[in-house]
Amino acid sequence: NYSKIRIWGNLFFNALASLISGRIVSDFGGSGLNLYALRPLCQPEMPSFHIFKDDLTFHPELLLRLLRCRIEVHFVPITWHESDQISNVKIFSQSQRLFSLLYAQIINL
Repeated sequence: NYSKIRIWGNLFFNALASLISGRIVSDFGGSGLNLYALRPLCQPEMPSFHIFKDDLTFHPELLLRLLRCRIEVHFVPITWHESDQISNVKIFSQSQRLFSLLYAQIINL
C-alpha cells in the first residue's frame, strides 16, 4: 500500500546507496524488519551500535557501517500486506536524513 512516490523513492535510495557503497543494496531505508547476527556487530572495526540514532535512520546508518567495514550482508525479500497501516514516515524529512547519511559516507571514503 505504498504510494508511487514512496516506491520510486525507495528504488532511488537503494540505487544511490549501491553506487556509493559499491555493493548491491536492496533495502536502504529499512523496513523495520531486520535480523542481525551479533558476531559481525562485535568486530573490532565496528563501533557499538548504540552510537546510531534511535530513530528511522538507525537501520541505514548501521547498514552503511556494515558495508564500509566489508561485513557480509544478505537481503532476504519478504512480503506482507496490512490494509489499515498508516505510515509514520515523513517522506521529505526522511529523504533529507537519508541524503545526509549518504553524503557523509561519500565524505568519509
